[in-house]
Amino acid sequence: MQGPPRLTAHDGMKSLAPALILVEGADEVNFFSGLIHHMNPDLVEVDVGGLATGPRLVAQSGRRQLLHVRIGNIDVIELGKTDFAANLAVVVRLDEFRSVTSIGVVRDADADAKGALASVANALKAAVPVVPTAVLKSTEGNPRVVVMIMPGNRRKTGCLEDLCLRSVRREALMGCVGEFIKCVKRKAMKPPKHMSKARIQAYLAAMPDDGLRLGFAAKLGIWPLDDKAFDEVEEFIRLVAPQEFPS
Repeated sequence: MQGPPRLTAHDGMKSLAPALILVEGADEVNFFSGLIHHMNPDLVEVDVGGLATGPRLVAQSGRRQLLHVRIGNIDVIELGKTDFAANLAVVVRLDEFRSVTSIGVVRDADADAKGALASVANALKAAVPVVPTAVLKSTEGNPRVVVMIMPGNRRKTGCLEDLCLRSVRREALMGCVGEFIKCVKRKAMKPPKHMSKARIQAYLAAMPDDGLRLGFAAKLGIWPLDDKAFDEVEEFIRLVAPQEFPS
């Protein structure tokens, strides 16, 4: 039986940025790149996976190249959800990892925020001098490590979708989304398994552009990135790469 995909470095891999933000999926890559650019519009974004001489990470299965973008001196890299811990362990063992001075690791709490933090610490323990024991606390040593468990704000369960929904909670459109979800719960033979994701899709379906995803919506300014809901995520990003955000 074939196991889940693992990361490997292309032969063309030359370096990693000094600061890494490692996330679960493509939506998270686009969300963080959008928020980072919002925090400092002068930073230039590059799709590193499209550079012949740049660092590229792919699934060994060859199904697709994992998303990897560079914004200023920050690399935001998709590691996958189900195999996040294993792929994180691969990244920290790469020769190119020696150029890294700080790491930000982002995971969804899902049903267990403490379990998500423990999984990150276990994957890092062989590669960093001090493993994180709490979120939003930078460890000592080189590289430094900071962990963010979504949706943050001391929530014990949830995901990035919950955070984005919180940012638009007062919008009139959310009343329409709520009515739609109530109708779905009453009439769908098999309601969605993840109601937060269903709410996000319903909200984005009301936007002028078709087929929007959560992450790209951040780049388009659909999520109000100045909302206090995102304050903790901005704090996390500044802890990972303070040099990119001068006061």
